[in-house]
Amino acid sequence: MDTLENLVGVVEALGSGVFRGAVTDAEQRLRGKGNIFQLNDTADLFVAAGYTDLRTVIDGQRWQRLIEFWATRHVFTHNDGLVDDKFLNKVPSSTTRVGQRLTITEEHCRQAITDTDALCRALGALITP
Repeated sequence: MDTLENLVGVVEALGSGVFRGAVTDAEQRLRGKGNIFQLNDTADLFVAAGYTDLRTVIDGQRWQRLIEFWATRHVFTHNDGLVDDKFLNKVPSSTTRVGQRLTITEEHCRQAITDTDALCRALGALITP
């Protein structure tokens, strides 16, 4: 679980730093929105600022796995590992049911690291000429 928590934290920090460094009116765009550097929020922010959509840069299967990793992290952070409706809405292909405990495998964590690395590289490439 710590792996997923740390990966999400890295992406949130990187996304925030890259956005604030690249977008001249970043603070105005972010005012009153709180911590919005989740996956789709980050992609939406960059698109609104005129940058390429991360969802088109990252392979569709990889993007979906990232959504699943973020949803899994949410379940462990906020629901003690128990699946809720929010998780099932984000991961409609899941065979788990509300109230069922999720498990995280080593393979799952390794894939999350690989996919997050690709996302971080894509974030950096958004602003590289």
